[in-house]
Amino acid sequence: MLKNTVLNPECYNALPDAVIAIDINLKIMNINSKGIELLKLDKKNILGKKCSSVLRSTLCETSCPFKNGVYSEIRNQKCYIIDTDGYKIPVSISTAPIKNEKNKIVGIIESIRDLRENELHSIEKEGLVTCNYSSVSPCMKKIFDILPTISKSSSTLLILGETGTGKGYLARTIHNLGNRCLEPFTELNCNSIPETLIESELFGYIKGAFTGADNNKKGFIESTGKGTIFLDEIGDLPFSMQTKILRLIQDKAYEPLGSTKTKRCEARIIAATNRNLEQMVEKGLFRKDLYYRLNVINIKMPELNERKEDIITLAELFINKFNKSSEHKISGMSKEVVDIFLNYSWPGNIRELENVIERAFVLSQNSILDKDDLPECLLNFNFRKNSSPESIKENESIFIKSLLEKYGYNYTAVAEKLGIHRTTLYRKLKKINIDDAKTQQ
Repeated sequence: MLKNTVLNPECYNALPDAVIAIDINLKIMNINSKGIELLKLDKKNILGKKCSSVLRSTLCETSCPFKNGVYSEIRNQKCYIIDTDGYKIPVSISTAPIKNEKNKIVGIIESIRDLRENELHSIEKEGLVTCNYSSVSPCMKKIFDILPTISKSSSTLLILGETGTGKGYLARTIHNLGNRCLEPFTELNCNSIPETLIESELFGYIKGAFTGADNNKKGFIESTGKGTIFLDEIGDLPFSMQTKILRLIQDKAYEPLGSTKTKRCEARIIAATNRNLEQMVEKGLFRKDLYYRLNVINIKMPELNERKEDIITLAELFINKFNKSSEHKISGMSKEVVDIFLNYSWPGNIRELENVIERAFVLSQNSILDKDDLPECLLNFNFRKNSSPESIKENESIFIKSLLEKYGYNYTAVAEKLGIHRTTLYRKLKKINIDDAKTQQ
């Protein structure tokens, strides 16, 4: 005979943890209200079921307390269980034996603590620091205000902004703050993979789909499962692939290369671009229907010179970051460096700032970041305080043109001096109307 407290769920409803009573045959005898809430199941669908089929825990095969018919105690064992929506939930499990009046073990009480809040706090804290989103600027605070709502949504999201503004970091932060945070985050750069490979990388392929396809291969979509797929630089997606991406977003369906079997996409899709998709649609370079499907929700990331309040904070974050990984330590910045940072236009945005700090860690012998540790582009840039956006762009144009002349139109050298990628330099050259023939050198 079992004690009534073991079978009476009301005894455990006040507890913050899920509590489940399981008999020796591993069938669920009772469960408290927290357990029902955690598993998202009606009580009638839980009682009498094998605990492994309800919890679907990662401990079921390896560390079951009744494995091989012998009870072993578990104390605060961390693992995952799978809820009815298929999401992994981090939990901590403890067990205690249920004994009858003859002191014989006839079952177990299992206490399950939900660790999602702890993990989300850790992820959020890490994300806000490493993703460079410590901000006091009004334009960034507006984005922060909507992040919790956007993170909980499954709708397609489009992130707009110049290169280096942190679009990828924002996408990962949104993933980390949502209920998909424990699922994979997969990134595909539409500009860095050859057109012929994008389809097979994204959708996978079956054996025999093409020469060299000796085995089936999962694509990013299948590997991501219920996680998040981040399609970076989607403005560079080949037109031939845009129809397939449209179907992926619209119908959540796709076929692996060479297959006629349709598969379902369960992942959330976040896309990003530095291009003006509306102009591309008008010129026939981007599908209008795909643009509308992508643009359900959009976030425009500001350039670094639009959030000058954050420049020094971000610089300090990068200093702390490289202090952890470098033998050389830097404790701060001189007043001259602070002034230069605040007066510079940062054409490469946050990425350029990070590159400048990293360069200083490599080349500097000082414990304080001084102006001599900065690249030439920051020291020579003719920037006037309180200049209008138009004059900022004008000064940037003059400076880039002078560098092109100085380095004989060696674009690699000029990009290195600016602390930006060559492709970013090419985009800037188009904006300032540099001779197209010269930009192809």
